[in-house]
This record gives sequence, structure tokens and C-alpha cells, in this order.
Amino acid sequence: MRGRYIVNSLCIPDKDHDLPFGALIAGWGQTAKDGRTSDVINKIYVPIFPLENCQKNYMNLGTIDDDMTCFGGQGGKDSCMGDSGGPLVEKTEQRAYVIGVVSWGIPCAEKTFPTIYTKVTKYIEWIQTNIKYKY
Repeated sequence: MRGRYIVNSLCIPDKDHDLPFGALIAGWGQTAKDGRTSDVINKIYVPIFPLENCQKNYMNLGTIDDDMTCFGGQGGKDSCMGDSGGPLVEKTEQRAYVIGVVSWGIPCAEKTFPTIYTKVTKYIEWIQTNIKYKY
């Protein structure tokens, strides 16, 4: 990594945490389809994409279960190849929560094809069992 980075922790949401209307994604993935990965971290705010529409649009490409959610799909700005495993973050006035993890999608930033994220709330018990710090 080049340069100086400020690293901070993210909160784990409660199991019944509702998804926001939009969230922040960040990563070093490609900045364009078939492009190079970025030398600097990029971030963008993406809106939630209705689950029913997401399932319909991806019907022939993969299954979107209830442990997944969809954000983005506006065209032009979204996660891309190399961003997988990165966080989907909800920022409130008091805290920042990791609500999702970049999983898969049609590369990159295609209109009507949002990115698929794994919902963190579906794995709270597993996270609490496996992290070193118990809260």
C-alpha cells in the first residue's frame, strides 16, 4: 500500500437490523470493465435495489437467497472485479455498520444488474462465535 491510510473499525449490526435505502462501498477493484485495479481506494454511495427486481433480473444467472441483498444497479458506479469481500457500510450519525460483503454480480456497474452482497445479519451468531473479541 502506498500513502497514508486511516483505518477504523466497523460495528456489527444486530440480527434484526433493517437495511438502509443506500450504503457506501469501498475497494481497490477495477475502475472500468476489463480495466486495471486501482492504486488508491475508491468509494461510492449506492442505493438499495429492490430484491424482487434483482431476483428477476438475475433469474437465468444465479440464485439470490434471503441471505443476500442487492445494492447499485444504476449504471456507471458500482463495485467491480477485485472488490469481492469488501464491505457494504451503513453510516449513521453515531456509528458505521458493516451490513454486507461484496459477493458477486455482472461486472461492472451495469444498469439493472446491481451487485449482490451477503447480508451480515444472517451470520451474526457465526461471527460472534468465531471472533476473538466477545461482546
